[in-house]
Amino acid sequence: MMSIVLVSANPLFAEVLSHTLQEAGASIVQVTPEQAAGCIAAEQPAIVLVDESRMEGPVLGELLALTRRQPETVTILVNLQNNDVTIVSARRATIGKGEDMQAVIRSVEAERGKGTGSGAAQEAASPAGAARARAGAYGFLALLCNQRPEVSLVRRLRAVGVEGFLGLVEGEAAGEAVRQGLQQMAAFVEQTSGQSEEEVATALAVDWTRLFRGVQPGYGPPPPYEGLWRGGDPLGALQAVARVYREQGVGPAGGSAGNRLDYLGLELDYLRYVCEQQALAYEQGEEVAIERWSEAEAAFVEDHVGQWAARYCDSAAAEARTAFYGGALLLMKGLLEELAGEPAEHSLDEADQSRRTR
Repeated sequence: MMSIVLVSANPLFAEVLSHTLQEAGASIVQVTPEQAAGCIAAEQPAIVLVDESRMEGPVLGELLALTRRQPETVTILVNLQNNDVTIVSARRATIGKGEDMQAVIRSVEAERGKGTGSGAAQEAASPAGAARARAGAYGFLALLCNQRPEVSLVRRLRAVGVEGFLGLVEGEAAGEAVRQGLQQMAAFVEQTSGQSEEEVATALAVDWTRLFRGVQPGYGPPPPYEGLWRGGDPLGALQAVARVYREQGVGPAGGSAGNRLDYLGLELDYLRYVCEQQALAYEQGEEVAIERWSEAEAAFVEDHVGQWAARYCDSAAAEARTAFYGGALLLMKGLLEELAGEPAEHSLDEADQSRRTR
């Protein structure tokens, strides 16, 4: 039975979620933020599930530091406002959608069940683990495009650390652009640590608006819509993206109002979804689904994101007024190039030759 410590200052939220998880077969210990440290040390849970909504930044940072010292414990930060979750382990952090918390718990349980202590290298080496790593990276990049910076983002970055979001592509495996981008983002987080969360969020929001919203000509780069950046027929590009979404049976998530379907953040979020479906197909042993979702990722990178996103990143980075977004755009370009070059297995048979799908 999966053991979970649920940390929340909201009794109603904690009670509802605790009841739901108990029905799913989990063993739940419900505590307040003040009780969390002692309980985690005593229980050594598999998962620490944290409601961020009423938790102060320093308290969250201390809690993450504690759980990071326990390599078998995974922390899940729940953000009800944005309907997303951040999954933090001793190795890495990833961002995903929070519509189905039980599915998130099951994915953590599946990763734990397959682990034999060899750490991140083993996880990344498995086809399902590699797909989930790509999903996490696409999700992080989509977040940078889609979410107007608020206090919650500043708090999360300070607590988790920029590098933590991309733990599976760091070190020697990461290219120069990725490392430089992360360094710039981390330097901004460090340099603004003495400012209030509200001040930092405001500075980031102003820069984000210039870079991603296309307020008016001359105020930042043209907004990141594929139809604007590819040249040729803008309507044709938009229709092509819409056709892909329709064929795969997906649509924009809630909160995407005002963005065209060819907006970079939506395209990256689509790739996140596709990679999550790949990982699920590997875990369930569904050969047809593996082929479908692997080819969907490859085709979309080749036919859409790969055709224009790098040019936008170059132009926007030159106009960024914060080191955070200057680094984020450099990271985005470098990471997309690396993700486009990763091989993905289409078959469950280890004897099959791997094929490059991107």
